[in-house]
Amino acid sequence: MTLRYGWSLEEKDWSEIPGEIKNGDWKKIKYHPQNEQFIPQSSGLYIIEGITNNTFPIQFSTPMYIGYTLALRRRYIEHLSTKGKKIMELNLNCTFNYIELESYLERDLKILETILIRVFGPVINERRPISKGVKIVEKIKESSI
Repeated sequence: MTLRYGWSLEEKDWSEIPGEIKNGDWKKIKYHPQNEQFIPQSSGLYIIEGITNNTFPIQFSTPMYIGYTLALRRRYIEHLSTKGKKIMELNLNCTFNYIELESYLERDLKILETILIRVFGPVINERRPISKGVKIVEKIKESSI
C-alpha cells in the first residue's frame, strides 16, 4: 500500500467510511485558544482544516490533521500548545471539525481515524497503513450492538 499526501481518488477508500461518520453530526469551530470552552469533553474524531488567508487570491481548504481522542477538549488544548502553534504560525484560517462518538471503543476510533487519514491524506499526520477496511468497520458495528 502506498501512503501519500492529498485526497484519495480511489472509490474503495471512500466506501470504507461508515455512513454514521459521513452523515454524522459534525460540528465546526474556529481553531483558536479562546474557543476551547465550546469543545465538549466527550470522545470522538476531529479534523483540523486549513483555509487559505486573504493573501492568497482564492480561498480553499483542506484537512491538515485528523485524529481521534477520548477527550475532545483536552486534545484541542494539547494541539494548541504543540502542533497547533505551528499551524497557527502559517497564518491560515483554521477550523476544528469534530464529531462526538461516545459509544465507540478506543480501538474503533483509531480504525476510523486511519480510514479518514487514508482518504484525506492530511499533511501533518504520521502515515500508517491498515490491512483491512470495510470488514473492520463491519466488526465495529457488530461489537457496538
